[in-house]
Amino acid sequence: MCRCADNVQDVLQETFLTTYRYLGRFRGDSSFKTWLYKIASTSCLRSMRRKKNEPAYHLSYEDLLPGEGEKKEGLSAGWYSAPVDDLLNKELHELISKSLEKLPEKYRAVFILRELEGFNAEETSKALSISSGAVKSRLHRARLFLRKELAEYYLKNESVAADNE
Repeated sequence: MCRCADNVQDVLQETFLTTYRYLGRFRGDSSFKTWLYKIASTSCLRSMRRKKNEPAYHLSYEDLLPGEGEKKEGLSAGWYSAPVDDLLNKELHELISKSLEKLPEKYRAVFILRELEGFNAEETSKALSISSGAVKSRLHRARLFLRKELAEYYLKNESVAADNE
């Protein structure tokens, strides 16, 4: 949900500090899990707004240097999978990630909570402070958007597989 792995630790820390600070204000109207995810999503959105103009990633000189006894990654393929499979899986993973990034924020939040975190519609509506109908509508729109984004990839791979037969 935060888009950048570097921000995750900061958002997680901010989430738990906020939770601890306001624990006395938890009324029990919803489950603790829903309340915690509401705080987490708010912290994430706040972080994204703060870091809007920062570069997408930071590269330091130390990251480029191998450590002592460190082996270079990617030189040997696993015995259990073909390099082509690894390439296709990586390609698909990147396409899904890019498609999720293109998804408008309000749809992405609902999709992540429902499909990746396993929330039900009621928990999602409480976590995002929207109605259950809005959750269902946004989830439907998110699925349609992602289906459209991924359809070309699958059609291309089906035609390549058919040509190889």
